[in-house]
Amino acid sequence: MKKKFLNLFAIAIIGVLVSASCSEIEELDRQVDEMHLNNLKDWVVNGSTSENAIAQFGYENCFKVLPLQDYYWEDYQNSQHDATATMNRSDLMSVRSLVYCGTSMSPLKTGEIICNKTIANDLLAIFRALYEAKYNVDAVIPLFMNNYQSLTEQANASSNNTFCFHFMGTPLPEAHVKGLAVVLNPYTPPTADDLAVKLFKQHGFTWGGDSADGKRYYFEKKE
Repeated sequence: MKKKFLNLFAIAIIGVLVSASCSEIEELDRQVDEMHLNNLKDWVVNGSTSENAIAQFGYENCFKVLPLQDYYWEDYQNSQHDATATMNRSDLMSVRSLVYCGTSMSPLKTGEIICNKTIANDLLAIFRALYEAKYNVDAVIPLFMNNYQSLTEQANASSNNTFCFHFMGTPLPEAHVKGLAVVLNPYTPPTADDLAVKLFKQHGFTWGGDSADGKRYYFEKKE
């Protein structure tokens, strides 16, 4: 009888522990879901999200062309005074899109790219199509790159940051200054039969890989 009582007591203790453990897991899941939704509401660039959060936020709300925010315009002006002097704020737009990063433990992310207004709708369509095809894009970022190499070295030697602006070289490349050139996954650039290459070409971009000395990660569209 005593042994049976002890066994029942042990089972009861285990039940309490399991119940407590499940509650902790549920609370952790709730916190993660909340973070994923907040990353969308606040549009935390390169923030992780989930299908559940996207459904709550609204799928269409995840793909937007927006006016340039104040802080991005300030960054742009500070990037290279001489090169940017001829550009107006109204020339630039912000493109927000979901990004599928298949190499990440949390593959669904938020992306944002600043570009010339003449290619904003093109980039929106391209990045949406890439996302829906689960095409791997490590990150889509809005930074204005004074020194892309040092940035990637600080983060990770193999970082694949996709962006428009790149203030390097003499003379400075006009397409980059104007936000008309896109660098896509520079460390693992697309090949000729790649979906990204096909999409960019469909939208009127030239591809660096078509030139013998060109860069396969480089896409440019004329105004």
